[in-house]
Amino acid sequence: MHNSWMQSKIRRTGRFARLLIGLGVLVWVLAPLGALGVLTFQLRSVALVPDEIVWTPVERASGITSRSIEISLAWDGGSEVVAPSWSGVVQATYVSEGQTISSGDSVALIDGITRMAWAFEVPLYRDLEMGDTGADAAAANKMLEARGYEHGQGAEFNSASVRGAVALAKTLGIDTRDVASLSPSWFLYLPKDGQAVTENALVAGAPAPSLGAVVLMLAPSIKTAKLPSGEALLPEDSLVVGGETLTLAPGTDTIDQSGLDFISSISKTDAESVFGTIQSAADGAWVVPTAAVIIDKTGVTCVLADSGPGTSQPVPVTLRGSQDGAVVVDGRLNKRDQVGVGARGASRSCG
Repeated sequence: MHNSWMQSKIRRTGRFARLLIGLGVLVWVLAPLGALGVLTFQLRSVALVPDEIVWTPVERASGITSRSIEISLAWDGGSEVVAPSWSGVVQATYVSEGQTISSGDSVALIDGITRMAWAFEVPLYRDLEMGDTGADAAAANKMLEARGYEHGQGAEFNSASVRGAVALAKTLGIDTRDVASLSPSWFLYLPKDGQAVTENALVAGAPAPSLGAVVLMLAPSIKTAKLPSGEALLPEDSLVVGGETLTLAPGTDTIDQSGLDFISSISKTDAESVFGTIQSAADGAWVVPTAAVIIDKTGVTCVLADSGPGTSQPVPVTLRGSQDGAVVVDGRLNKRDQVGVGARGASRSCG
């Protein structure tokens, strides 16, 4: 009898345990489903909240605006500098690798004569004497003028040119008693000013390099630096790169030579672009919140403007730059207008 009572108790206990396990499994299954239902309801509630537009007055802009631009760069492959007709022995060299070489720099002392680098407009190919004319004569006159010597005008090497050549020869260490011309051998022709020297073949104590031998190798430099397509620099605008104000070559969207030299000095070789800013006077433009600017699917930029109840409509604008965290734009707005902040979802078209 005792055994029968014990077996009955064990059976009841087993059924109760199985019931508890079943309830646990049910809770384990249903609890995530309940949480998922709550989360879905919350997400649907959020999705059903409509876009709200906050209207804010426009303001007249003043002072200076700036906008960032990316300037595309194109590089050359470096340059070779070759020897003219030299003879004698290299007594000293004045150029080292890594140095930037420019017109007027001393390159070497050869047979007692200092040889000077110069970026002539055309290479000199003959001894220039009084009465000679041509592009080389014009280049020589410009060089003499730049050095502060007497010089001829235009493309004629005249008596003033000869007197300037004699004065220059004296500074180079040449016996001027028989000098009546200007010799290409006094110079080392540079294809371009302001490039860095990567290799120097001149060796003190060695014979002077022969005609056409490579004397120096120059680092690559920037050939062109162009504004982005569609960008324009107005006469009153300033283009600033690396803290320097640069200018464009007249009638182009390309930075001029002095600007190219500066960008070369601050850029890594073969860099594809450099960033700069265009600064312009903001007078006459409008200041609007950044969030008010709409760019529609066709790329047109506008703001949603409201001059009074029921008059809201998209107004095309042109971005001028930024000012104090807001955007400066040009467009047909007036001082009574308000612009919609958060209107991007409500008005996707600027048409």
